[in-house]
Amino acid sequence: MKRNINQDNKPYFVETPVGIFTMKGNWFHTSLQKIKQYAPGLTDIYSQEKLIKDAEAWAKSADSVTLILFMGLTYFLDAYIAGAVALGFFVFWHFNKSAFVNYTATKIIKLLNYEFVVILVSVAVLSVKGMNGEYAQLILGFIYFFFLKFGWLRKMVDKWYDSRNKVVTLNDRVLKMIILQYAYREGITVGDIKNWESDIYDLYHGKKGGKKSKN
Repeated sequence: MKRNINQDNKPYFVETPVGIFTMKGNWFHTSLQKIKQYAPGLTDIYSQEKLIKDAEAWAKSADSVTLILFMGLTYFLDAYIAGAVALGFFVFWHFNKSAFVNYTATKIIKLLNYEFVVILVSVAVLSVKGMNGEYAQLILGFIYFFFLKFGWLRKMVDKWYDSRNKVVTLNDRVLKMIILQYAYREGITVGDIKNWESDIYDLYHGKKGGKKSKN
C-alpha cells in the first residue's frame, strides 16, 4: 500500500490494490501507474496529490453548490419551492458534472467547496429565517444543511447508482475527465480511454468481490 504525503506530513490518499482511497473517504478505481501510463508526463506537470484533490473537489461539488444555491434561492422564493429547485439541480449536477470539468472551472468549484464559504452563506440565511420567525423554513434549511454539508444525500445517491452501475462510477468519470482535460491543456496525448475504463471497471468490481469483466 502506497501513501501520498501532503505538506503537513499526513497521507492525503493511499493507493490500494483496488484503487486510490482519500482521507475524505472517496474511492477512485485506478492507480498512479495507470495515470502515468495513459497520460505520460502529466504527473511531471501536476502533482499526483493535485490531480486527486481536484477530482475529489468535483466529486463532492454537488453538496456545496446545491447548498449555496438553495440558501440563495430562499431570498427570492418560498423555501419549499427553493428546496424543490435545489433538489432537481442536485440530481442534474451530480450525474452530469463530469461534462463541465475543465481547469478554470475547477478553481471555482474548489472555492465553492471551502467550508468557510458554505458555512458563511448558510449561517447568514438561517439566521435571517430565525429572526423573521420563519421556523418551518428554518427547520427545512437545517435539514438541507446537514444532508448536503456532510454528504449524506450524495452518499445515498451514490450507493443507489453504484448498485445499478454497469460502467464506471461517478467519481471515476470525474477523475477521467480531470486527466483528459489537464492532458489536453498541456498538449499531452492520452492513451486508449476504452482500455482505461475497462481497467477501472475491473478494479471496481474486484473491490465489490465481483468476477465480471467489461470485455
